[in-house]
Amino acid sequence: LLRLQQDLALNNADDDALALALAVQVLGGGGLENRLATRVRRQEGLSYGISAELRVPQFGNAARLLIAGSYAPQARDQILVLVRDELRKMGEQGITEAELARARTGLLEGWRRARANDRELAGRLLTLADRGEDWADEQRREAQLAVLTLDQVNAAWRRHVRPDAFVSAVVGDFK
Repeated sequence: LLRLQQDLALNNADDDALALALAVQVLGGGGLENRLATRVRRQEGLSYGISAELRVPQFGNAARLLIAGSYAPQARDQILVLVRDELRKMGEQGITEAELARARTGLLEGWRRARANDRELAGRLLTLADRGEDWADEQRREAQLAVLTLDQVNAAWRRHVRPDAFVSAVVGDFK
């Protein structure tokens, strides 16, 4: 197993939180339609699964960007090289309009689907109550996500993510 983590000084109230969520969706969210899955799993055939996730707290500034994957032990070094290369490309080249559109659709649809589940809906209502917010605030966030530009998303990634600052952990039988 592979896990990379970078701590970020960020919370849900930060202007970059939604933009960074879109960038992370491009990197490793949404199943197989992301950069990590395309490169590491589909093109190179080195991973059983790989993904990225952004965890952003409501309070404090302790967000985390996580990358996780599973693979055969002999692929460990190759996968680490590929992941670091994709992180470098995200910073240097940024994402494309097509990737942004796919990420935006994926996040918005995921949020809407979650609200169709009673348990998820109840959890969301509790979160809103904790924040002193209501559905109008939720709609405002969705509207903000819908109008984020490519430049804003790429700039948020470059401001917060440092490819050389990830802590890496690998677990497996590497004999």
